[in-house]
Amino acid sequence: MEVPGLTITTKSDRRPKISEKTTGQINVWRGKIVKTTKGYWQHTNGKIYAIESTTFGKIVGGVGPLDADNLQGLDDYDYKRAIIEWLERAVAERKLHRIAPT
Repeated sequence: MEVPGLTITTKSDRRPKISEKTTGQINVWRGKIVKTTKGYWQHTNGKIYAIESTTFGKIVGGVGPLDADNLQGLDDYDYKRAIIEWLERAVAERKLHRIAPT
């Protein structure tokens, strides 16, 4: 299956590998192309993060902390994989919760 802007390569063990850059609302998770969702999350310290996750709840990218007075559209951010471990730990420790910007 081809998706514009998405590069998938396979290794000899047949597990698909996605390039660093994901496109829009499509991502690869466990070897399958799945839709993702984006939302704002607030840490208990007051800082706001934008998080992209699969519909199964697996975090695939994030960005932040963000300026609460200058939030952009969720599609305008460049979601990175570098902070995934930190975000997952903060969610597990119940230090991050979803918010709806006003």
